Amino acid sequence: VACLNSLVADFLLFARPAPPGKDLVPLNDLVEEILVMFGNSADCNPRIRIVRNFQDPVALRADAQQIKQVVWNLLINAAQAMPEGGELTVELRRRLPILDHPDQNPQCEISISDTGKGIAESDVGKIFDPFFTTKENGTGLGLSIVHRIVENYGGKVWVRSRVGSGTTFTIYLPTQ
Repeated sequence: VACLNSLVADFLLFARPAPPGKDLVPLNDLVEEILVMFGNSADCNPRIRIVRNFQDPVALRADAQQIKQVVWNLLINAAQAMPEGGELTVELRRRLPILDHPDQNPQCEISISDTGKGIAESDVGKIFDPFFTTKENGTGLGLSIVHRIVENYGGKVWVRSRVGSGTTFTIYLPTQ
């Protein structure tokens, strides 16, 4: 029943995402709050060491719940990739427009890295597809939801992974 409830909730979130929010969200505080909740949750193996690297205070116009959902889904995936424990690194930084693209909006970058088993090269192109999963009890909607929310904000999600070495998801979101 719990698995079915989770599937239905994830499907509804994927099928009918809320419009992007317009509140000014202090991202550092929000991510720290999520990390504290995650570190105390049953989803976080006690042998996982959480490392924070927050460079500058960053704020963006968003719906805090949607940003929490994005970060939470990525933290869950990272923890599941490290059943024996490992290091989970969360980085947050502000990115200013580069000189040859002054018209580009400032962005924030959120990176979530794990030292887990990594993603097979043949699967990397499918991980954002709805219902694609390599997990026995996965819904295949977690990363689809992440992708949908980030794109609704005009952002991008990048993934870098090596089997046996871990995975890094990097999210770029406009700050204005």
